[in-house]
Amino acid sequence: MKPITTPKIPFNASKGNVFSNIAINSLFGLGIYFLYKGHQNKDEVVSKQKTREPLPSEHGQISSSPTRVKFSNLTSAFGTELSHMTSTLSYQELSFVTVGFGFMLQLANMAHVSYGRNSLLYKLGVFSVILYPPLTYYMYNSHIQNT
Repeated sequence: MKPITTPKIPFNASKGNVFSNIAINSLFGLGIYFLYKGHQNKDEVVSKQKTREPLPSEHGQISSSPTRVKFSNLTSAFGTELSHMTSTLSYQELSFVTVGFGFMLQLANMAHVSYGRNSLLYKLGVFSVILYPPLTYYMYNSHIQNT
């Protein structure tokens, strides 16, 4: 039986690749942490609701709003608008944002590793990484203003 061979990948490991992999894995880990915190806070809210007796006006009303994150000391160029938006995001939404950004970085990194810096796929990947934060900000800001 003939052994299976794979083509050699034309890429040498560099410091930039190591740092990008650390950033990507950190974003994935942060996304998992936010997802865990959201699930943990949801369990705490449910257990608190079970322990106390509901008031007569509360019968039949179930709160299904996700747990919101409190960012009290956020300072940035956007000022109060950005701090208002981040204070109304749930942990699940923060998880979506961080994992999505890590995914975009991973796509750009894989295009760089496989095809090099001059390829169209790498340039589109870098373009998507650059556009991801402003588009995400716009999407969540318009969502918050509609609610």
